[in-house]
Amino acid sequence: MRPVYWHVVFSIPEFDGKLILIGSFSSNALYLIVSMRKELLISILLGVIGIGVVVYFLLREPASTVIVPSDVKTALSKADVAKHATESDCWVIVNNNIYNVTNYIPNHPAGPQTIIPLCGADATEAFNTRNGKGPHLPKANQQLESMLVGAIE
Repeated sequence: MRPVYWHVVFSIPEFDGKLILIGSFSSNALYLIVSMRKELLISILLGVIGIGVVVYFLLREPASTVIVPSDVKTALSKADVAKHATESDCWVIVNNNIYNVTNYIPNHPAGPQTIIPLCGADATEAFNTRNGKGPHLPKANQQLESMLVGAIE
C-alpha cells in the first residue's frame, strides 16, 4: 500500500508572520507515532514545546527601555526643547531623550489633548504612567523611538 502524505503549515499570529512551521508526514510515519511508547511520545512533545518557548523568547518584543543610538545628531538642552511647544511643532522629553511628536498628535488613541499640554516639556511621568493608568504597550515605545530627535545634555 502506498503511503499517503500530509503537509502541515502552522503560521503563528503572535509572531506577526515571522514564524512559520512546516511539517510533512506520511501515513506510515503517523502509524509510527501512534505506535510509539507513551514515554517517548511525551518526550518528543515536551521537546517541541521547549523549542517553541525558546523561539518565543527570541522573537518577542524588545524591552520597553529606549536606548539612544550612538549616531544621535546632538544633545540639546531643555531650553531648546521648550522652543517646540505648539501643536504644529511639538517636541517632548521622555526618559532624557527628545522626541518630535508633532505628526503623532492627531493619531494618539486618547486624543490630541493628551499630548498638547506636554509640548516643549518633560513628559516622562505622563508617558511612563499613561497619566496614572499604567505603562504603555511595547508598540507605543517602538512608535516613540521612531520619533527620536536627540538626548538631553
